[in-house]
Amino acid sequence: MRSLSPKILLVNPWVTDFAAYDFWMKPLGLLYLAATLRQTGYAVRLVDCMDRSHPDLLRWQGFAQPQNRRWSTGKFVRQPLAKPKLYANIPRKWARYGLPLELFQRLCLEGPQPNVILITSGMTYWYPGLQETIAALRKLFPNIPIVLGGIYATLCSEHARQTSGADVIVSGEAELLIASLVEKLGRRQRITGNGESAQIISGEAIKNLDDLPWPAFDLYTNLPYATLMTSRGCPLKCTFCASRLVSGNYRWRSVTNIMAELDWLHHGLGVREFAFYDDALLTNRDHHFLPLCEQIIAQQIQATFHTPNGLQVKFIDAAAAQLMQRARFKTIRLAYESGN
Repeated sequence: MRSLSPKILLVNPWVTDFAAYDFWMKPLGLLYLAATLRQTGYAVRLVDCMDRSHPDLLRWQGFAQPQNRRWSTGKFVRQPLAKPKLYANIPRKWARYGLPLELFQRLCLEGPQPNVILITSGMTYWYPGLQETIAALRKLFPNIPIVLGGIYATLCSEHARQTSGADVIVSGEAELLIASLVEKLGRRQRITGNGESAQIISGEAIKNLDDLPWPAFDLYTNLPYATLMTSRGCPLKCTFCASRLVSGNYRWRSVTNIMAELDWLHHGLGVREFAFYDDALLTNRDHHFLPLCEQIIAQQIQATFHTPNGLQVKFIDAAAAQLMQRARFKTIRLAYESGN
């Protein structure tokens, strides 16, 4: 590892909402960036506000293990907050979900001071929690550049530039540019403006997904489940869906590459629950998904699988359903496609 390489702190922010539940929530994009940077020689550290299994959180709660429900899902720690004015007339309680503030602060300060902070974003309407997280990071590291990426940063780049508090907004996929961006930011002694003059950078979609390193799930101390993405994008153009805006053209990984990652997660890290994050998992079904199921069965992967993003109903015939059952798919969600 290069001694002069920047030290990178990666942060998955709090969620603020009326409700939130852990249906296999992991910051997959951020973990891809962690693996990419580590492959380049940078030192990376992760603070995931939504990690229900963190040992320090369990000690804070007085639990020996996470309070899981079926298939390792469960409730997040909840801290009631005053509702934003926008929601004043909604008769529900508002809260911040995730690590308690004092624990978040301690975890951020435990390691060496970062040269650059990378923070991701999920649902666009979760931006208040993202703003709180960035504000907390500013108090801890007032002169450290903060780079924001993810779904909200991609779909609402200008809003993020004006209101998030980050210094750089990355729209789209960031694996191809993150190392050079971090190197550039890491050379700065001070970032002026603290987000007041944020810059928007457009990412570039990687063509061959097999070229990417596997997401850095080994950064977690306890890992009851992991998430998989065997493809990116979607070939459809549904007007109500932002998949093509977020992930670009439809691309898929080879079954060999997916199975190698699955073997590492299952046998190497001991993961027994997997959730697929694909937006179009059954597209190219006969050459991609069904062969994957056959390999899971053939290699006797003793795990259970879930599809929280939804599957296209038209691709689930009796043969596909039977194969999925044999491969131990347990949670099947069907995708909304049309209102008529």
